[in-house]
Amino acid sequence: MYFKLALGNVRKSFRDYGIYFITLLFGVCVFYAFNSIASQQAVLQFSESQNRIIELLAGLIDGTSVFIAIILGFLIVYASRYLIRRRKKEFGTYLTLGMPVGKVSRIVVYETLLVGVASLLVGLALGIAISQALLYVTAALFTIQVDALMFVFSYEAMIKTIIYFGVIFFITLVFNVFSISRYKLIDLINADRKNESIKLRSLPLSVVLFIISLALIGTAYYLLIDNGLVTFDSQFATSTVLVCVGTLLFFYSLSGFLLRAVQSNRKLYFRGLNMFVLRQLNSKINTTFISITLVSMALFLAITSTCGGTALANAFTQNLAANTQYDATLSLTLPGQNVDRTGQAPKDEGNRYSWYPQAAADNFDMLTTLKRSIPEWDTYVSNAAQMNSYQTGMTMKDLADQGQVTVKDDIYGQSMDQASLNAITVSEFNKQRTLLGLEPVDLGSDKFLLWCNFEEIKYVYEQFLAKSNTLNIFDTTLTAASNTLETMPDRTSSIAGNTGIVVVPDHLINEKTPLASMTLNLMYSGERADVEPKFESALYAAFPGPSSISDNARIWPFMTSTTAMQMEEQASGLTALIAYLAVYIGFILLVTCAAILALQQLSEAADNVSRYHLLEEIGVERKMTSKAVLVQIAIYFLFPLIVAFCHSLVALNVVVKVVSMYGYLDIALPLLMTVGAFLVLYLAYFLFTFFASRTMLNQKAVV
Repeated sequence: MYFKLALGNVRKSFRDYGIYFITLLFGVCVFYAFNSIASQQAVLQFSESQNRIIELLAGLIDGTSVFIAIILGFLIVYASRYLIRRRKKEFGTYLTLGMPVGKVSRIVVYETLLVGVASLLVGLALGIAISQALLYVTAALFTIQVDALMFVFSYEAMIKTIIYFGVIFFITLVFNVFSISRYKLIDLINADRKNESIKLRSLPLSVVLFIISLALIGTAYYLLIDNGLVTFDSQFATSTVLVCVGTLLFFYSLSGFLLRAVQSNRKLYFRGLNMFVLRQLNSKINTTFISITLVSMALFLAITSTCGGTALANAFTQNLAANTQYDATLSLTLPGQNVDRTGQAPKDEGNRYSWYPQAAADNFDMLTTLKRSIPEWDTYVSNAAQMNSYQTGMTMKDLADQGQVTVKDDIYGQSMDQASLNAITVSEFNKQRTLLGLEPVDLGSDKFLLWCNFEEIKYVYEQFLAKSNTLNIFDTTLTAASNTLETMPDRTSSIAGNTGIVVVPDHLINEKTPLASMTLNLMYSGERADVEPKFESALYAAFPGPSSISDNARIWPFMTSTTAMQMEEQASGLTALIAYLAVYIGFILLVTCAAILALQQLSEAADNVSRYHLLEEIGVERKMTSKAVLVQIAIYFLFPLIVAFCHSLVALNVVVKVVSMYGYLDIALPLLMTVGAFLVLYLAYFLFTFFASRTMLNQKAVV
């Protein structure tokens, strides 16, 4: 009997349970879909490095899921609190008719189980469908060809979802039973007549707190911009605390003068039902400013993480092609300050220069050693060019001082006096240009070029070329061959990392000039996918083991090798990591925030039934009451979103600057896509809340 009664209650109260059911369904669906990503390894042909990335992603999602489960658990308990409050009078009627409290609790348990099981089953079914879409998204991110229709099902993700949500539902059941048992009959019967206690705040105090809140938020913005997300130090922590406190004070003070501010415009105040709506909003913000603050900050985190994450992933993809023009790069960074090409190795310290005799015997030509050790070298490589970087004894600060360049007071500007400025010969520079199909340059005997593609440093060289036409280097005065900064890549990489090189005439470099590094860029004799596996196999067969200057391991002829395909795999993996985590966290936070706002407004509508009924009794048209409900809910949804959006714009502006250090970043498209997707979902919750509230009020008003 009690189960049938509970089933009937759920059917009759679908309007009340609708927002609860939909939110649970979304939560279960997304939880399963993202936790099933690890199972994609069974159907997609990942490379070894891609498999490691998928395992890392699965581990990160697994850890993030604990955080997500806590958020969803809070939301479900909050929603249950709303449902209990919404039906106090109904429960009071049961008790009046003689039903024991335990039986009433049993009905609530059955209702919670019915909604929970239904949302779990439907959510899992929808999650399985979405996981199929994620399969193809993953394949696209990792550039894996999918020729046939594939299906993926994760038993582990299903069990994890059932366990997590089973624990959440159990906690909710305990909370619901406890809530019912502690209510008194008189409170349940008179629930719709009992108002929340409202504490009135003085207008002067509210104005002062409002100004303080704006000052705190402004200071937080300044500190964040000044910090630039370069280091997570005390300045960043202070900015975080200030923006949280400022937002709390903003909403706390808002209710104190919002009504008074509008009252000053009598024409606006007395138009339609504005007077009634403003008083309703004033009282609601007065009592829920803490939850509104939490919602606003969560929305801020959702927008920033999702938009910033997708933009960051997009940046890696955009910059990858520009920095992988060479098929592969072999490089050797030299130890010490006195390594030259005279054939005399520096004094050995810990056997760091055991490689030097062999390098000298090969005339420091990396290609000579490689061809000797890999007989089939010419089968794999069509062209290669070595570039030696030499120490100039100058720092970037020296160059800036020569050109009277104003250096930014940031982490890079502060370290320029320690950043060495190296040089290469124009002949070796032209060999790199030939590899890329570019025309060679002529410096004659007295000209130079500046070469840099690291975004955060480029302004130093650009200002130098704009202000100065000469450079003193190697005890020689050179004239700029061009006032344009060279920005072509210097090696194979996923980011633009050349912080500055001076290209000088060959005669300025001799065998005694100290070496800084050696780099060999090369092009394959065929397609990368065909040649690279064979090339790497031959390379590591000839030169096995790690390279390190701290032990006896092999150093010459290279310490590190980087290929374009490796960078593409790493970039695609990093893109997947960032994008998936950003969307996962952002979506859950958005749904949680929208659901909390919806539940608060539905609760408000339930409490205001008698008030709207009274308005209609004194002659107010239903059209006006519906408009009043629309305005009240719209303002309540917009306030935290606008504040969150303002916070996000500042944070994303800093994110753009950080990421743009490594290459061009277009934030506009990811921002529009994120905001568009968020607004669609947010608008859906808003419309559901409005129509549910209007239906509730209209039906009650007829009684």
